[in-house]
Amino acid sequence: MDTIKRRGVGVNIHLFHTNDLHSHVEFIPKQRSLLTRLMNRAQEQHESSLLIDLGDHMDRSNPLTEGTFGKGNVRLLNEMDYDLVTIGNNEGITFTKADLEAAYQDKTFPILLANLFNESSERPAWCKPSQILDINGMKLGFVGVTADFYDFYKGLGWRIESPMEVLKKYVPLLKKQADVVVVLSHVGKSFDVQLAHELDGIDVILGSHSHDLLPNGVMEKDTLIVQAGKFGQHVGEVVLEINEFKQLVSKQARLYNVLEEPDDLKMLAIVKELEQEGRRKLLAPVTELDETMAINWDQESPFAELLAEGLKEWCQADIGMINSGVLLGDLAPGVVTKGELHRLCPHPLNPCRLTLKGQDLLELLHIGQSSEFKQWALLGFGFRGKRLGGLVYSGLTYEWDELNQCPHHVQINGEELQSDKSYTIGTADLFTFSHIARPLMRVMEIRIFMPEFLRDVLAWQLSRKAR
Repeated sequence: MDTIKRRGVGVNIHLFHTNDLHSHVEFIPKQRSLLTRLMNRAQEQHESSLLIDLGDHMDRSNPLTEGTFGKGNVRLLNEMDYDLVTIGNNEGITFTKADLEAAYQDKTFPILLANLFNESSERPAWCKPSQILDINGMKLGFVGVTADFYDFYKGLGWRIESPMEVLKKYVPLLKKQADVVVVLSHVGKSFDVQLAHELDGIDVILGSHSHDLLPNGVMEKDTLIVQAGKFGQHVGEVVLEINEFKQLVSKQARLYNVLEEPDDLKMLAIVKELEQEGRRKLLAPVTELDETMAINWDQESPFAELLAEGLKEWCQADIGMINSGVLLGDLAPGVVTKGELHRLCPHPLNPCRLTLKGQDLLELLHIGQSSEFKQWALLGFGFRGKRLGGLVYSGLTYEWDELNQCPHHVQINGEELQSDKSYTIGTADLFTFSHIARPLMRVMEIRIFMPEFLRDVLAWQLSRKAR
């Protein structure tokens, strides 16, 4: 058991919480300014406080995170003086084991994570499942869990367990040892609600992942569920009122909008320093181009065709397929750097290989032609673009019948498509989420290639073309 190191000696305990920053580090100086004021006020009133982050602090779409491989984010967490942290999928499945271990090497905060293990069933050295803090004689038990993206974790050599099953083990144990039980959950609001109804003994769930903005939290049975939106624009607070008998008598939640806060100048300087470091490390050259690789989000274009071809070869598939919206602009001639590829393809998306029947592929062709699909401003699932754009293929040709609005003369590598035959498609893992397009619900087999991202395939394909 640890005794809390700072921040007051009174009966009320303030749990300040942040979640899903996604490397929007521009809001950190404002968070620091707000939190300094709130924590100082609590201390003046002889009340205690903790600062907790619920994961997805890192996002490799930001050059700071990409260039420093997460170390910049860890320094920011250190500078903000967090007491407890759990991780999200953007930490867990967009970095290799070695990179994540290196990022956390200099952390000054505990990471609580109960459902992640090495393949040997050992827990990574940089985390522990739970912790009990003694705050002026009041024992608070904390346990952390993250979303179980099984295939992605497996591809990186991890074993991820069901957060529900793990919590059914840890919550009763904590309840025996602590006066208050708090779950750090990076699984999403719907899970948190289910958890509150299925498992007794949880006083507070500090939530994240689903980016819900809950101004006063929600009560489900006897559990208070809170969440503070996304991108660091809000900071949450839970006030635990403790009576003279060391009993929890009430719990209340509120949110603070940081947008009107002044910047903390020290944190602003640190953020700018780390942003410069990230960009500097991305100046490494990849190859050199003689001509522009243009992109068009509504029709076939050279840049998208290059990536589709690269995915076909990388994944050793019958067909390459990519939505043109993953490429955010033209690639100019001259020296191509890692930073330029990151700017044009910032998404934390992995290459993958899907197996589909020919009839489902025909339906996918039809969906990809629709203006609704091309204009879809998708949010999340690793996509960081403005809209999906049209589907571009390598190894597949067809003609579009405008009158009947359907594809015909469809050929796979020069042979006519057969509706009952299975075909493999090299694409982005975005298409493993079946709601993107109805035919994906009938995918027969999925293989995700990790830890590489689409921009790594681009670098590989560009280097091959330059030889």
